[in-house]
Amino acid sequence: MKISHVELIPHRLKRKIRWQTASYSADSLQLFYVKLHTENELTGIGAASILPTRAASFEPGLAAIRSATQSFVRRDADQIDTLMSELDRVVPDFAYHKVAIEIALFDLAAKAQNISVAELLGGKKREQIPVLKMLGMGTVEWMAERARQFAERGYRHLKVKLGAGKEKDLASFMAIREKVGPGVTLTADFNGAYDSATAIRVIEKLTPGRSDDGRAACSGNRSCGHGRGDRSCSTSHSRRSIDQLGRRCISGGATQSGARSQHQAPQTWRHPC
Repeated sequence: MKISHVELIPHRLKRKIRWQTASYSADSLQLFYVKLHTENELTGIGAASILPTRAASFEPGLAAIRSATQSFVRRDADQIDTLMSELDRVVPDFAYHKVAIEIALFDLAAKAQNISVAELLGGKKREQIPVLKMLGMGTVEWMAERARQFAERGYRHLKVKLGAGKEKDLASFMAIREKVGPGVTLTADFNGAYDSATAIRVIEKLTPGRSDDGRAACSGNRSCGHGRGDRSCSTSHSRRSIDQLGRRCISGGATQSGARSQHQAPQTWRHPC
């Protein structure tokens, strides 16, 4: 199955509500779509969101990907590892753009076998997958009301964007907990706003109850959970400090999204496969 044409489609989608985190704000989403066409008329489709913090525009990533993927034409589409390794060598940056290419290759491979991508990757492992809704930063009142609306719509997992300062974060988090009640999981995401020591202090304020294994003892509408320092988690001292909260830092250092604190609850999405 030979690739005949690579189609790259950048698209800017206007947001209904301005998005705000501690690291960036945006009025729109930069969406990047990829279509890989084959000689036997199959099309693999991939998509990714290009974060403003990673690229202010689709360029120059789009130009780099467009140039590099010309070598995909007349190549075997099922050679996913080979094609992506070559793309990584030619274009070492722009990971978000490359994700869309890889997704399109997997989609094409699954379509060629007339199976789902889930089956291609090993088969369905669970009947339900939890859905998490992100809640951007705003005033205390706005965030609490927005959280209530999400909970009313059925969301049982919310990622709350914080990082506006210790007192403001605590006020927002407590107001949200009061609005949604104890049945909704809350995950606090500081988006790298704090160093590890500050993140730990904030998390401790959000997590007043903790059991022996480091997990929060939650009851009623208390804010509680377990957490890790994140972008600051790049030194052995940072890792040891965060381990004191009862959760080990991810091996290798930093992760992508900021220190977090996690809370209880169960809403799930039924897998369509």
